Amino acid sequence: MINRFQSCQKNTRKSQLHLNIGCLKDNSQKGRFLFGLLLLLGFVALTKSEASETETIYSVHDYSSAENIVLAKGNKRDYENNSQINPSFTQSRSESMPNRFKVSLIQDEEGWGKKERANALEKLKLGGVSKPTQYETKNIFSCGNIPAPSLRSITEMMQKQYSLAEQSLHFEPQDNQIRGKLVIFVFSEKKEFATFSRTVLQKRPDANSDSTYSSNGDDPYLAVTAEKIKMNYTLNAYESALVATILLERKANAAPSWVKIGFRESIANRSVPSYGQKSRQQVRKLLASKKKEEKIGLKDAWSGEGVNQVVLAGSVIEYLAFYAKVPKIKSKTKGKKGKKSDEPENKNEITGPLFSAFLSAYNRSEDRPNPTDMDAITAINYTSESLEKVWRSWAIK
Repeated sequence: MINRFQSCQKNTRKSQLHLNIGCLKDNSQKGRFLFGLLLLLGFVALTKSEASETETIYSVHDYSSAENIVLAKGNKRDYENNSQINPSFTQSRSESMPNRFKVSLIQDEEGWGKKERANALEKLKLGGVSKPTQYETKNIFSCGNIPAPSLRSITEMMQKQYSLAEQSLHFEPQDNQIRGKLVIFVFSEKKEFATFSRTVLQKRPDANSDSTYSSNGDDPYLAVTAEKIKMNYTLNAYESALVATILLERKANAAPSWVKIGFRESIANRSVPSYGQKSRQQVRKLLASKKKEEKIGLKDAWSGEGVNQVVLAGSVIEYLAFYAKVPKIKSKTKGKKGKKSDEPENKNEITGPLFSAFLSAYNRSEDRPNPTDMDAITAINYTSESLEKVWRSWAIK
């Protein structure tokens, strides 16, 4: 009886042992499965985290406008390599964005940031614009009461002209370059622009004026009235090229009005091909006149009037800023053998770009207390006759 009971106990123990071993095997398989599943979930979470920080860093919207337009989408690499993609001031809905990146979207390297944008918007509100739209590029912060798509189009055109002007002016560290961004106020109607000028800018606009600007100080600005065409607002190339005038005055404020007009026209020509083509055709037509009393030349660029002066001045300045080279003027015949020297008669050492030397010649000095156009021409080793000859040859092509 005892043996039988002991035998049953042994059998029961063996059964329990087999059962426990089986359970352990099942648990081990489940454990491996769960462990693998956890690893997979962890890898997916890590991948998503890395993607959120390197691929979908931000999606910027213009929440101030009814259209809620996406102004820019980008990633960390885009932001670091292309400052044009930064519409800094606007909001971001990327919750996983690193804190330092949130800061970089509202504060530039130049130190121009949230405070300045708020000041510009506050000025608009003082002028009666309660819900302004705004847009931003590398060098420009624009705001106004026109629809966001139109404001964006105008601002991007001005940024293109700003970049062209900056490139041709060759700013040096000692120059009065804009530190931060140029603020541009854009209005849909002339009466709104006039109200803003009087109440906020403390300027009394002319009856025919639809723009005003200040190139001085730490807060340069431009206020303009956009033209409505169908459902869009726009500016023509010459009007938007006022940004070039502002930069020129920062570089060489002493330059005469014809140089400022010409530089503005030259930037308009180069930024909008269709506008430039019409302008150059008009210049060729003016220069083609064979009547002696109607002969058009260099003098009409700096002392002419109206549209003719604008296109002629633009042509001369475009040549000087983008095409002209320092001439080699040979001296008069010397000695019995009649040899000529390769050195120019009025040789001036020009170490930098020719156009910069031309602009610098308008600055007053002890030698030139009242510099003239001839002083500027001579400073780049030209005479009025030689400059007219090479400019005409280039302009009529």
